[in-house]
Amino acid sequence: MTEAVRVILESINRLSDDERTEAVTEVLRLAPDLVYPPLDDETLAQIADESFLMYDADEAGDAQD
Repeated sequence: MTEAVRVILESINRLSDDERTEAVTEVLRLAPDLVYPPLDDETLAQIADESFLMYDADEAGDAQD
C-alpha cells in the first residue's frame, strides 16, 4: 500500500460513522470506471491476511469497549 493510500484510509477511519459511509459510497461510485489487473494467488493471500488482521483488530477493540 502506498503512503498516499494509507493516509487516505487513516483519514477515512477518523470520520464519524455517517461521514465514513458517505466517503465509502463515493469511492465505490468510482469503482466501475477502474481497470483492475488480474490477481495472482500471492496478492489474494495478502488481501486475505490484511482483511483478517483488520477484523481481529476490530474485534479486539470491541472487546475493550
